[in-house]
Amino acid sequence: MYGLPVTVTLRSRLLEGETLPASWYSDPEVLRLEEERIFSRSWHYAGPITLAEQRPPRVLRAATWGPLAFECNDADAPPFEEVIGDLSHELVSHGLDPSPLVYRGRSREQVLEANWKVVVENFLECYHCPTAHKSFSKVIDVDPESYLLETARWTSSQYGPGRSGDDLPCDTSGEVRSSQFHYIWPDWTINVLPGTAHLRVIVFRPLTPDRTASFVDGFWAPGTPDSVIREIDAFGAEVGAEDRVLVESVQRGLRSGAIDHGRLLIGSERLIQHFQLLVQEALDG
Repeated sequence: MYGLPVTVTLRSRLLEGETLPASWYSDPEVLRLEEERIFSRSWHYAGPITLAEQRPPRVLRAATWGPLAFECNDADAPPFEEVIGDLSHELVSHGLDPSPLVYRGRSREQVLEANWKVVVENFLECYHCPTAHKSFSKVIDVDPESYLLETARWTSSQYGPGRSGDDLPCDTSGEVRSSQFHYIWPDWTINVLPGTAHLRVIVFRPLTPDRTASFVDGFWAPGTPDSVIREIDAFGAEVGAEDRVLVESVQRGLRSGAIDHGRLLIGSERLIQHFQLLVQEALDG
């Protein structure tokens, strides 16, 4: 199933817009290979640097980036700076300097009844936002002409201008005027909404072929009132609850065996294609 002739053919199909096989989202053998060839060979978010510094060294390699700490147990993994690429520049150029932000706590620790790839892929496309996320679409302009998608070697990014109005579900006034959502291989994201300077890290870690653990760590400008943080956390929880319904429904469909594979709308789902090519590349190696 995973030999070179199969994966070469699969890569060609992925480049043409087909998806990974549906069985890869529920097969325990696929998850075993992912643990071996993806998660054991990658950089992972270790938490806020202020807490990571209090723990004794327990990994082969460590790195920091702004207020965030990372770890890796593979000597052959690319340097952390290579994985991040130009994200430092991208954050600043879109209105956020992460260096002065301070950790303000963890929220939304949960287990999703879906394969980790389903959860990542849901994050990577906003084609579903106007219908599935009414509140989100009030805050962010998700029109395809305005909502920009970009990929790099190990990252995928989405940018959307903030909206204005009196009926928004959260306060978007502040120095950050646009949103940015970055996925970093293999299992963590950076999320920035318009308003007070902040970023939220969301992590997706597989537990079983159809269960994924997730949590959110929040980093905010010093002195940000608790009320502002609670409002954004509540807004994020609302969007997260809507996403939970979606990913768990998709997982049930994939597990049913009713379909072998699907097709992507490359214009709006090319970040998913980029992610699936990374998965295929890793399992081939």
